[in-house]
Amino acid sequence: RTQAKKNYNDEDDDILLEEVLENGQKWNIEQKFAASNNYQGKFVEELSADEFNLSYIQRTGFPNPVVIKQHRGLGLRVPTSRFTVHDVRLCIGSKRIIDVVNVETQESLQMTMKSWTDY
Repeated sequence: RTQAKKNYNDEDDDILLEEVLENGQKWNIEQKFAASNNYQGKFVEELSADEFNLSYIQRTGFPNPVVIKQHRGLGLRVPTSRFTVHDVRLCIGSKRIIDVVNVETQESLQMTMKSWTDY
């Protein structure tokens, strides 16, 4: 029995992929959850900074993703919005070898911090 060859190369898909790669994928996670029947019940738990602690993790087993809208009270030190990869490079040095993943090909690579920053 002969079968017709399937063409998996759809030009429309290629155009959409190119747009996503150039412009980034923009979507809102809350809209995805609200619009989908795939997520029954409470999939993402919203907690305050005070509620999220070691006791919470031990008690619940941390079964679902958690959203904490205000990071104050978590004990985190978050860099200013002006902190960039160039600042990281200054802290750890240009010759430091780092492991990176090419998101498009999923290939693992090693680069110097300078090469990665320039990229």
